[in-house]
Amino acid sequence: MFQEKPEGYFDAILMDIMMPVMDGITATKTIRSLKHPDAETIPIIAMTAN
Repeated sequence: MFQEKPEGYFDAILMDIMMPVMDGITATKTIRSLKHPDAETIPIIAMTAN
């Protein structure tokens, strides 16, 4: 979803740390490694219910 949107489309990402398929740390690393103009700079805010 993130990589399909144009530069500047999102202001920030709220990331759940404990997700069922991929944990938030891995998802954040995946986003940061994308070849998207915002991938290295978009704020990613980690959240958890614990």
